[in-house]
Amino acid sequence: MFSRYKFANAYTRDCIKYLHVFQWYIMSAFIRFKFQLFINPFFMKKFYSLIVATAIAVGANAEDFVLYQGTPSAVPVSEKVLTPAVFGNAAAIAPEVKTSPSRAASISEFEGSFDWSYYAPLGDGSYVDGTLDFAAVDGQDNQISVTGILNNISIIGTVDLAANTITFRTQDLGQLNATGIGYVNTKLSFCEIQSGKIVDYNGDLVFTLTENGYSVPRNLLFGISAHNLTTGDRMGWFNLCAYNEITAQAPDPNWEDAGVAVFSDGILTETYSKSETPITTKCTVQINVEDHNLIRLKKAFPYDSKSTLTLDLTDRQNIHIPYQNIGVKDEVDGDVYLVSISALGDNSDPITMEGNVISISSGACKIRWPEAPADSEYETNSNAYYNTGTMSSTITLPDEVVGIRDVFTDTTSENAPVEYFNLQGMKVTNPVGGQIYIVRQGKDVKKVIVR
Repeated sequence: MFSRYKFANAYTRDCIKYLHVFQWYIMSAFIRFKFQLFINPFFMKKFYSLIVATAIAVGANAEDFVLYQGTPSAVPVSEKVLTPAVFGNAAAIAPEVKTSPSRAASISEFEGSFDWSYYAPLGDGSYVDGTLDFAAVDGQDNQISVTGILNNISIIGTVDLAANTITFRTQDLGQLNATGIGYVNTKLSFCEIQSGKIVDYNGDLVFTLTENGYSVPRNLLFGISAHNLTTGDRMGWFNLCAYNEITAQAPDPNWEDAGVAVFSDGILTETYSKSETPITTKCTVQINVEDHNLIRLKKAFPYDSKSTLTLDLTDRQNIHIPYQNIGVKDEVDGDVYLVSISALGDNSDPITMEGNVISISSGACKIRWPEAPADSEYETNSNAYYNTGTMSSTITLPDEVVGIRDVFTDTTSENAPVEYFNLQGMKVTNPVGGQIYIVRQGKDVKKVIVR
């Protein structure tokens, strides 16, 4: 599928004054596209067919966003939170009281992936489910980033260990391309509910860490607002979130969280986005408790909060990506499947790992849409594998992954001694309180904070 939108949108301003430049660009781009098909006949862009499972309406790809102009004047009564009889009572909309854990020992207790449910008053209004990823900011002792509110955009909050809170202030988030409007500045902004009406809120937003997730004041809304590049005036909202419920995800007994990885994705970027470089995201990495050679990236791709990517690290010089449903859905051709050619028996372009960095070249993986309808341009027979494009990928793993893999053993005795290792996999004789260690008892290995 070839997209005219890329040219009509990205170069409109120059084209008005320099039509001949635009015509030259179209011709050269067409030649490049035909050449791409010549050297890679099974690679096709699919800008318009991706279902983006996020809290907002997204345009043709991960760079173009639908802007809702203005601010909703009111929200309906939320049966999940309030009853009609008390909705107009300001006191009844006070933050929900939940039990907080004891004082957090470190910022790591605030990290992880959390299920997120909220009411979106934009458009027709609906309840939305998603995922928020919390990760400590590198080099900062008290700052944490939250990703998932709007694709791979991150907001930054300040952690107070004594109060078990994260405080967010309004903040500039850069520019986005609003569908049909053009580029605008974006901000993290807040509103509040007053007697059922939505009004601006100029204070801070505080998330409180609880035993089962985060508590968010019920009378406050947060979202990504759009502002005029010249005047700074607010033009509307890309998303706005009310009645937020953020809960810890039920743990999968087969997988153990092992920190945060940085994934520079050249696998889907070229197929489902107009970005000229791989899209980089931070995602939770897990290690399989039965087979420590298997790792899994959660929310690996920015197009879907449920996406995953599993890798087999048995041979670090020839890593396999087993054939798998990666949790991204194409609205035309259905679920997206991925496999490395090494997993298909072709070792001509191996995926390798040096230190903590996994390198995936542009020819190392293939993509499939096995559920594509009969009239799809993508073949549905078992031999139909498509190239992912010309971009390479990297995955930078945290020290925890390497450490845990190095301390796993086949011991199965429940009476085995308890052993402590640091995050680099080195054995520790006298663990220090307040520090994070890898603890092994026989076959059981987990990450804990020593009290």
